[in-house]
Amino acid sequence: MPVWSSHGDGVLSRVTEAGKRVFYVRVWYEDREHRVKAGGTEKQATALRGRLLAEIERARIAGEAWIPPGQKKRAARAAEKQRRARDITLAEFVPIFIRDWLEGKPSKDYYEYRAKWIEDRLGDVRLSALTPQMVEQFYRQRRKDRSRGEVISLSTANHDLKVLRIMLARAVQWGYIPSNPAAAVKPERVPEQKVRYLTKEEADALTAACEPWLRPLVEAALHTGMRRGELLALRWADVDLKQRRIVLGGGGTKSKRNRTIPISKTLLATLNKLRALHTDRVFLRPQVEGRGGQKTTKLVAVTVDVLRNSFEEALAAAGITEFRFHDLRHTFASWLVMAGRPLYEVQKLLGHADQKMTQRYAHLSPEYLRSSVAVLDDLYGTTVLGTVSSPDHAAEESGDATTASDVVVAG
Repeated sequence: MPVWSSHGDGVLSRVTEAGKRVFYVRVWYEDREHRVKAGGTEKQATALRGRLLAEIERARIAGEAWIPPGQKKRAARAAEKQRRARDITLAEFVPIFIRDWLEGKPSKDYYEYRAKWIEDRLGDVRLSALTPQMVEQFYRQRRKDRSRGEVISLSTANHDLKVLRIMLARAVQWGYIPSNPAAAVKPERVPEQKVRYLTKEEADALTAACEPWLRPLVEAALHTGMRRGELLALRWADVDLKQRRIVLGGGGTKSKRNRTIPISKTLLATLNKLRALHTDRVFLRPQVEGRGGQKTTKLVAVTVDVLRNSFEEALAAAGITEFRFHDLRHTFASWLVMAGRPLYEVQKLLGHADQKMTQRYAHLSPEYLRSSVAVLDDLYGTTVLGTVSSPDHAAEESGDATTASDVVVAG
């Protein structure tokens, strides 16, 4: 058994069987003693102990674990082994991302749909091998892709880039990769487009062309302005038929804020019929299972793919072009504004956090341009019989008691 000699300040030494004196240093970390071989002189041992104490203090300040020198190689090998185990392909990461971050969220179907395009191009690439250049190439190529014979929109390509960026951000957060290669890739700005909304005749034709399970969804979108994800995730627990309102919790809305939407009489009648089905979700569709004489029909959740295909078939049957399901939300807002409802009310119903989003409908208001031109009355007076004069002057020149407002020429 070796005999240890103390040299003070945590420096020890012992003599080997060959008669050579070897120095060690002793430090304490987390109530445990650590002895580290220092060399052949007391001076070397003293210097090493000072460095170790400094390392321990830096680790404490940074909130990190201190690894003794003798264990660093072992820890590095373990970290490399763990890194290789977590160095998976993007296709392997997608289900992990959906399971651990999206489960129960209204946007789950949206992300699953977008992930298909990402997997087609980048699914075989390992997360650690992804570079900003590869993400940029994916984005540029996505801009050239075609869907149903037409080049996809810039907005669609931007949505796919956004989903990829969010997925990789979670990969960074969960320790799969050190940084997000998609963070440096900036989407192109989408030019502002004209709001597309249905006329009353188009809305009637569309609902008539819908499959029975789709019609209530379309009616709900037209009468509430809810987003597609909000509608597909809607549950009866969110619907109060007695008080005639739908209450969306912040976790299920895009703005992360609670939102209450009144239920119109038309929609109330539709929802009462659906409630008789005694289901958890509000909007479901029938699905036939089995073969031959063993076929059965059950109600299942509506996915984004199924909704898109059925909706496009209804549009074609109704003869409506250049219209998306999201445009039903625009239709809801446009009808309200054209009916004279204030933009503030529309903003609250739509759940816009910023009124700038609602401002796109301002031009539809019957008072929008009229109120702008009315400013001229304050500046120049009132237009009377084609001449501009102040109200008092016009009354004096008329020679009677008729006020200027009585003879305003409407323009």
